[in-house]
This record gives sequence, structure tokens and C-alpha cells, in this order.
Amino acid sequence: MKNFSIIVFTMYSRLNHILKVVWGIVSLHIPIKKNVVCFDSFGGQYNDNPKYVSEELHRQCPNITIVWNHSGKGKDILPNYVKIVNNSTYKGRMIFNTAQVVVDNHTGIRSGMCYKNNIIQNIFYKLKNIKRKGQLCISTFHGTPLKRIAMDEPGAHTNFVFYSSTNYVLSGCKYTSECFRTAFDNTTEIREYGTPRNDIFFNDKISVNNLKLKLGLPLDKKVVLYAPTFRNDTEISGVIQIKSIDFTKLFLALSDTFGGQWCFVFRAHNLVQQKINFDLLQKNNPMVELINGNQHDDMAEYLKCTDILITDYSASMFDFALTQRPCFLYAPDVNEYGRSERGFYRNIKSLPFPVATDFKDLIEAIVQFDKERYAHKVCHLLDEIGNMEDGKATKRVVEDILAFIKTSNS
Repeated sequence: MKNFSIIVFTMYSRLNHILKVVWGIVSLHIPIKKNVVCFDSFGGQYNDNPKYVSEELHRQCPNITIVWNHSGKGKDILPNYVKIVNNSTYKGRMIFNTAQVVVDNHTGIRSGMCYKNNIIQNIFYKLKNIKRKGQLCISTFHGTPLKRIAMDEPGAHTNFVFYSSTNYVLSGCKYTSECFRTAFDNTTEIREYGTPRNDIFFNDKISVNNLKLKLGLPLDKKVVLYAPTFRNDTEISGVIQIKSIDFTKLFLALSDTFGGQWCFVFRAHNLVQQKINFDLLQKNNPMVELINGNQHDDMAEYLKCTDILITDYSASMFDFALTQRPCFLYAPDVNEYGRSERGFYRNIKSLPFPVATDFKDLIEAIVQFDKERYAHKVCHLLDEIGNMEDGKATKRVVEDILAFIKTSNS
């Protein structure tokens, strides 16, 4: 009986998926709804590049209908002017497929890689990933890649075909543009506008203290943010690393080198955070302040408040480099990761950020930190990658959206 139930559920799930794909294709032929702009970030959160575009668009043109795909898993409350849908439902797919403009932070709201040898899958992908006439699709992606992505991942060109419905994807530097060209199989236009979420680093009007109050960070302490990237094995996506940290030693080293009192913010990948027991962490370390960095959705806001970043292979290192504040790479599995997972575009040891392969190395890197040398190396990196961030990326995207709507409606 149990096996029968599993079979029925599997058949239902597959049929439901097929019907959603078919409905998605059908809804592409329903007339475009003018003055509707849809947003999607990480499949249902309110954050990252689309958030900043959405808020600036509303500020400039409040009469435009703004729709967000929201799964309900996000922590932050959306503005009251936002219409919320679930893009995994039939209604949600129709709204996105008939919107005048769609903004996502990946490679297109209708995009993906499918197996070359699967003829039926290729037919579906070609049909559902078409670029609609009368619809503008903008992809902001979600960072400057260190890890190989999409068609640059090992074996991708041999086994997969890349499809995307997007009109263009954003880039914040020449290096990112080069990665995108090969990763997206030279099929997508790239516009070097900068990265909307990084505009926050150039905006002096944003109060760090107000952000700290929103995020639950202490006003009287400096912030060290630990934000490891995701691996195929969730245990080494921060779980094992956090167990290796002696917080008393870490805080002492930070105070000795950089001065002040510190709090530790741990922002885990959303597939890992449920494995972290923050109450137990704090109980086992009563003398230090540990904070759950997943209480709010927007990483850019946390980075704005961060004095020191500790990560490993995350794109956040490139974002944080714009501040020239210290960043350390705590990467015990650096050799294994390069071989067994996606691999890297660049040699991680050529970057300006000190690399530690164990906790002892991390403490040593903090104690021996040379501020002037680090600042020089960061400036060199930004020059080398052809950095184009200037705090105006969001406005450039909004200008495109408003120009497209105006032209389409005339």
C-alpha cells in the first residue's frame, strides 16, 4: 500500500509538472498586460538586485503595477504596494508570462539547461523559453562569479543545451562579462551597467545604524559576518566550519588587530540554515554574541553593516571589495572543492583576500593583517577585473524599463 501511494504521488507530480509547462507555453500567447512589471529573486524572496530595481521603479513611477513572486519562506515583509503571487502556480505563471516587463536575478525567468539527447525536453525548452514580442526580460544575475556557472561547469557543453528568454543580463565588470559570454553560450546580450544591490555601498544617505536596528545588530559593537557558500554536501556548507571556530580566540584576535568589541553574524545558505542550532551555539559560547544572519533576506544590507567578512567561494567577496574593508577566506576544502564540484574561473590564491585552510590559519591571517598592503591589492583587483560599479546601476535599469513601457504603450 505504501509503495502504491508513492507511485501515485510520483505520477501526479510528474503530470502536474507537465501540465504547468504546457500551461506556461499556452500563457505566452495571452496578450501582454501593459504597465505590469514582475520580479523574482531566488525563487521567492524579496531581496538582491531585483529588490533595488523594484523600489526605485516605484519611487519614479508609482502608477506601475509591481508584482513579486513570493514563496512565503522569506523573512521580510513586502511593501504594501506590491502584488504577491506564487510563480509555481498556474495563475502565477500566467501573470509572469503576460507582464510587460520581467526582472529576475538569474538567467531569465524562463531559462535553463536541458540534456542534448532528450528530444522531448528540448522541444519543451524551445517553446517555453521564447522571447515574447512586447515583453522585456531583464536578468540581473546575483554576483561576480568565482565558481564556474552554467555552461562553464564541468561536462556542461558535452551534455547540455542552454536556453533563456531574457533580453539582456547585467554585469558589473569586464571579468564578469567574459564569464557570462561562455557560461550562457554566447546567446545573451550583456550590459555593463553595474550591480543594483551594490549601489548601497555608494549611498551615504543610508544610515548604517538604522540598518543595524532593522537587522537586530548591536549599535555598540563591530560586525564580523561569516557567509559560506553552498556545496553539494550541506555538512561542509558551514556546519562543520562553524564547529571548528573557537569564538573566544576569534574575538580576541579581532579586538587585538582591529580594536573594539565584536559580534559574530552567521549567514548560512538557505538550504543549510535549518541545520544550524543558533540557540545551542549561543548557549555553548555564553561570553560572545552570536547572531542569526538569516533573520532577514537581503545580504546587501548585512554587508553594508559589516566591518569584516569571512567567506570562502561566495561572490560576496567581490561585492565587499568595493568597501575595501577586510575579507578573509576560510576554505578548509579549497583543493577538494576545485576538483569535485564546479571548479574556479580564477586561482583563489591570486585574490587579495587571505586564504585560511584551518582555524589556526584564520587566526594567523587576522593577527598578521596588513591594512595598507591589503588596500593596494584590492585596488589592483578592481582595476584588473575592469570594475564598473559607480552606484548608478539601479537607475540605468529603471531607465530601460520606463523607456520600454513608454515606447510599447505609444
